[in-house]
Amino acid sequence: MTKIRDVSVVAAVALKGGVGKTNTSWQTNTSILAYQEIDFQVWEIDDNNNSFYYTNSDILSEHNCQTVRTDDEEIAANIALETIVSGEKIIIDGGGGNDTRAAIKLIKAVGDDISKVWLIPIDANSDDFKLAQETAKLIGDPDNTYFILNNFVDKKQFRWFDRKKYKNFVEVPYSELFAYAREEKQTLYDLAQISQNMSKEQAKQIFVEQFTENEELDREAFKKAFNDFLKSELAAEYLEMLNSNFERP
Repeated sequence: MTKIRDVSVVAAVALKGGVGKTNTSWQTNTSILAYQEIDFQVWEIDDNNNSFYYTNSDILSEHNCQTVRTDDEEIAANIALETIVSGEKIIIDGGGGNDTRAAIKLIKAVGDDISKVWLIPIDANSDDFKLAQETAKLIGDPDNTYFILNNFVDKKQFRWFDRKKYKNFVEVPYSELFAYAREEKQTLYDLAQISQNMSKEQAKQIFVEQFTENEELDREAFKKAFNDFLKSELAAEYLEMLNSNFERP
C-alpha cells in the first residue's frame, strides 16, 4: 500500500458511523507513526464531537491534537501550511455523515501536490459496504484509497469483500487491547511502552518494592501492575504486527 510514512496527510473517513473511524485515527494511525518515530498532528474535522480524551498519553496532547468545525474557512490553508512548515504528518479524523462529506472536500482543497492516503474503515456487515463505496467515490483517488477491515478474525467474515476483488485493503485484527488502552486514556503505543522499558524480572522486582509497606506486600496492587505489564507485552507484539500490515507492499 501507499505507506503512511511516505505521505503528508493520512485521512480516515467514512459516511457510515460505528465502523472504527475514530479508532483508526486516534489509535491505529497515531500508534503506527509513533512506532516509526515520526512526528504527527491529529486534526478532527467534526461539528458534533471532540474525540480527544487521551489525557494519560505520552504521544497525544492538546499541543498536537485539535478539533475544528467544518465551517472553519481556514482548515485547508492551515493543513497545507502545517505540511510545509512543520513537516509533521497530519492525521485527519473526518467526522461522520455529512461532516465526512465536508471533510473530504476540505482535505482535497489542500491541493494535489500534497500527498495523501485515504483510509475507509469497514466492519463485517456487507449491507453497510455501499456507504464505504460511496465514500471512495467521493474521494476519487482509488490508487491511494484503502479499506480498513476492522476487527478482522478470519476471511470468512469478509468473504463477501474478497469476492469484490479489491486489492487496496489492510486487515486490522480484533484485539481487546484497543478497549483497554482507551479505558486507560492511552493509545496502543502508550500501553506497549510499559514493557519496553524493563524486563519482566525487573518489573516484578519494582512492583514488589513499590507495593510493599511495613514489610507487607499489597497483593492486589501487585497483581494489577503485573497484569498491566503482560498486556503491555501483548500490545507491543500486536503493534509490530499492525505496523507490518500497513507497511506491506
